[in-house]
Amino acid sequence: MLQKLPLNMGNLVNLYYLDIRDAYSIKRMPFGIDKLINLQRLSDFIIGEGDGHHMRVLKYLSNLKGDFRLSGLENVNCQDAREAKLNEKQGIDRLVLHWSKNFYKDSRNKEDEGWVLGSLCPPKKLEQLVIENYGGAKFSTWIADSSFKNMLSLELRNCKNCKSLPSIARLSLLKDLSICGLDELHKIGVELFGVYQSNAFTSLQTVLRVCQIGRSGIHVKVMSKLRNSQPS
Repeated sequence: MLQKLPLNMGNLVNLYYLDIRDAYSIKRMPFGIDKLINLQRLSDFIIGEGDGHHMRVLKYLSNLKGDFRLSGLENVNCQDAREAKLNEKQGIDRLVLHWSKNFYKDSRNKEDEGWVLGSLCPPKKLEQLVIENYGGAKFSTWIADSSFKNMLSLELRNCKNCKSLPSIARLSLLKDLSICGLDELHKIGVELFGVYQSNAFTSLQTVLRVCQIGRSGIHVKVMSKLRNSQPS
């Protein structure tokens, strides 16, 4: 099993494809990866503990496209996230933002993670977004910005401290929505269906998956309305 990437990877200036999916032993990216300016496919970018500033080198990898996963975001501050210029990566169509499952680590702070997520606004052409183990108390407003006109899929996983959802109903083309492990979310309503409920989720095709939300579960009336809104 691959333990770490070579220290001299920066010499591979013509490299355009790097897939390290499932290489769970890799804890950080090697220095010099900013020299891989021809890189088009990078499955994962891993930020190690104490390496938050290293995320800034992403601003040089402007040709990235396809699926892209950012891991170790608990090690990043908002300035690191902002300087990565994620919004300029126009070729990325699926983005995974991943924090550690360890919510009890001393260095983790709800407010800091909120600022980090706010600084990770992706390109407007994004089609799929996954947020995992985010520790902030609320989601950033950009997640449900109506300018994401190509957003087809949204997954919110194990964001245990969030007490409310973003205004997901604004994502008019959303076809697949999954919400799981939001322990502090006790009910959902207008943010999911919109003020004008008949106009919300007109494109939704996949059954909404909701699990482990709140200690008392989701409000029955909301769930009933959700089932009735599904296409037959």
